[in-house]
Amino acid sequence: MKVLRIEYENINVFDKGFCFDMTASDRVVDDNQVHKISNCIYLQKVISLIGINASGKTTALRLIKFVMDIVARHKNLEQANVPFGIIKDDTVIKVDFVIFGKIFRLHTIIGLKRDSYIDIEQNYPYFFKEEIIFEKPVTSVKKKADITKFDDNMIIMKRSGLTEQAKALLPDNQSIVLSITRYASPYIYNSIHPISNYLIKGDDTVNENILKLYDENISSITVKDNNVRIVFKNGQDYIYDNLIDASQVLSSGTIKGMHILNQAAEVFKKGGYMIIDEIENHMNKKLVHMIIDLFNDCEINQSDACLIFTTHYPEILDVMERKDNIYILRRVNSTPEIIKYSDYVKRNDIKKSDIILSNYIDGTAPNYENIQKVRKYICQRED
Repeated sequence: MKVLRIEYENINVFDKGFCFDMTASDRVVDDNQVHKISNCIYLQKVISLIGINASGKTTALRLIKFVMDIVARHKNLEQANVPFGIIKDDTVIKVDFVIFGKIFRLHTIIGLKRDSYIDIEQNYPYFFKEEIIFEKPVTSVKKKADITKFDDNMIIMKRSGLTEQAKALLPDNQSIVLSITRYASPYIYNSIHPISNYLIKGDDTVNENILKLYDENISSITVKDNNVRIVFKNGQDYIYDNLIDASQVLSSGTIKGMHILNQAAEVFKKGGYMIIDEIENHMNKKLVHMIIDLFNDCEINQSDACLIFTTHYPEILDVMERKDNIYILRRVNSTPEIIKYSDYVKRNDIKKSDIILSNYIDGTAPNYENIQKVRKYICQRED
């Protein structure tokens, strides 16, 4: 299955709502740039979210991951880790996805149990108030605008329309979409967590080529029963009782790089999504470009895998050929907003980094007055 579009209404943080479209809205001149579903539906291979500090990038990834966990990984609301403080009573979620040659829309209304604010561990507060599933054949889409068009004649299931017996068997925090996606299992990797969690898990030996790419001084890394053995080319041999302690002799970049490439191999093998927060952290820019290129390479990415990442650095975007796969997170009157780069910039012959750094699109660069105030403050401190 493939997710086409995710939309939220009535949520905290993003007052204007949140829309994340994974389809190609611009003209497709090269099929190798995208994944083809039909003559009118193409999916992005790489999607970036860029913004200055505290613009809502990580929150955006959490919203995306939350929906994918429910729709694609069959998790209930507790297992999917509802983004607390963002999802509220009567939050509406619409997710469009394609599977079995059909396009489905899951229209969900989230409820919040009013009696569970005090002890959410004993009484999980979120539940599905209502769910409606729409269905139409992929062949019914004759133009791009048709992808998101659904009407009541396409409704195939309602949560409120289930029999009392069915309701009794279905927990109120489990989605009815499971009946559609039960046998779909795309691989989803996410790195919305601290660097300490990047360490290799399970019994494994890190590939020699990956080791050389990130640290030529290491001869081998072997993990067995959570014990880590690191052998350096100068003969030094370290054994650690746990994965966290192994980070004492490995750089953060080496840890992150090895882990991401191992996970990328799984995504390419099984198909799915790789979600990386702040992709540039601890990584040389050239290696970031390499990861992006892997997902764009048709010979490597044969399973229609998709990379979704956030970044602070616009220079990374210059290697991306398309402009409709770039989202900008910015604050308008102190409120985060998500917008698509291609809605504001029509030309593709200008470096994307120049557009972002010039603040051509308001809110893509730090406020000049604030920068000057900080400079003045630092100068005064020195006096």
